[in-house]
Amino acid sequence: MLMMLSVSDVRIALARGHDVNCRDDSGRSLLYVASYGGRADIARVLLDRGADVHATRCDGSSPLFIASREGHVDVARLLLDHGADLNQTTCDGLSPLCAAIFKKVRVAAMPSDVANGGAEYLDRSLLKAHLHAAPIEH
Repeated sequence: MLMMLSVSDVRIALARGHDVNCRDDSGRSLLYVASYGGRADIARVLLDRGADVHATRCDGSSPLFIASREGHVDVARLLLDHGADLNQTTCDGLSPLCAAIFKKVRVAAMPSDVANGGAEYLDRSLLKAHLHAAPIEH
């Protein structure tokens, strides 16, 4: 539903008292859903209104993780600009960079601090096993 809303609709809902950090039955925050859908415009409004950039689902996935996994570079940059943690991992130990690699997102398209090693890896063998699958731009 959030993906079909305009920025104006979101602003109006927040002005009427809608909780910027509310979650659905799956534990997804509005920021998480906007990040998943690539809606940087809505994510910016939510962040400006105090959305928690670190809020995770029960599996530990964050808005940055899901934006990276889905290849939404503009959303990932926005989240990083608002203090998202590059090293925040899921319950399975996956970082935002690992998420991008698993989905074969072009590593060069990701924010430079992610693509150039700004993220730490809990499991280097897992990273090495999947790094060869990531398309890399030259």
